[in-house]
Amino acid sequence: MAAGSKSGLESGLESGLDSCVANSAALAELLQLAAHLLPALQGQLAQPAQPERSERTEQSAIIQGSDNRQSLLALYQYWRQQHPEATHAYWWVRSWNMLIWQPVYLSVIGVHSAGIAVSLAGFSQHCQQGVVAGFTLQPQRSDSQAIAVAIQRSAAGLAAFYQDMLAQLAQVITLRPVLARRLLADTLLSALLLCYRQASWMTQPQLLHWRQLWLDALGIDNAAPFYIDTLTCQPAFKRRACCMHYLRADGDCCDNCPRRANQPTKSSDTDIIYHPVKITDSR
Repeated sequence: MAAGSKSGLESGLESGLDSCVANSAALAELLQLAAHLLPALQGQLAQPAQPERSERTEQSAIIQGSDNRQSLLALYQYWRQQHPEATHAYWWVRSWNMLIWQPVYLSVIGVHSAGIAVSLAGFSQHCQQGVVAGFTLQPQRSDSQAIAVAIQRSAAGLAAFYQDMLAQLAQVITLRPVLARRLLADTLLSALLLCYRQASWMTQPQLLHWRQLWLDALGIDNAAPFYIDTLTCQPAFKRRACCMHYLRADGDCCDNCPRRANQPTKSSDTDIIYHPVKITDSR
């Protein structure tokens, strides 16, 4: 072999190292972007060289692909103790929303703001005092993909995640799977609207098209339609599932709560929440 020349093995190792570095850089950029778009969405990359952390013994992590029943029950019991007046309907819905918001927002932001299909395998969520916020993402490929392809891949991972969490949660508490899926759909639509408002290049027909791709890939039907809020001239939607916050002693219905049915908020008798105008797909 000529001096200074590299063997196939050396070249392959260098290529693999370069790929790992590129993947890590792309994922780091995604995490920065996610935190910028939604400051509560704070994540970090797992270090592959380090042994698995003792998060499980600290009861502070909920990890995809692991037995989380004890942590899920603790999450539910926290909200039960904090708001005993709110009843089981609020406790389990609050717990479910806590479990799904990070993976949903990260998946949608990954596709529509970074062109990356995020893998949720081993996805670790940090949980402290009933609040699920902060996460650790496992090393993975971060190849840029066509949006339709990225949606299919991300939705497959998201479906596996929510089905696993739903099955585990159902083993420790009583819940309603249909309502759980509606809550997932509402969270997904909120994440899509966040990306739409931040992306000047995204058109309303594209928003409608990608909404349908996500819902089809997740096997969700009867999700809330988008419409134009004539006060803001922006797409909006009326949630199909109630978060049950109104059951708390300090609670009220959200502005887009399905229970509100376009009624004024408690703070004003004259506020008009929405003026629905259907968005037509002009593709």
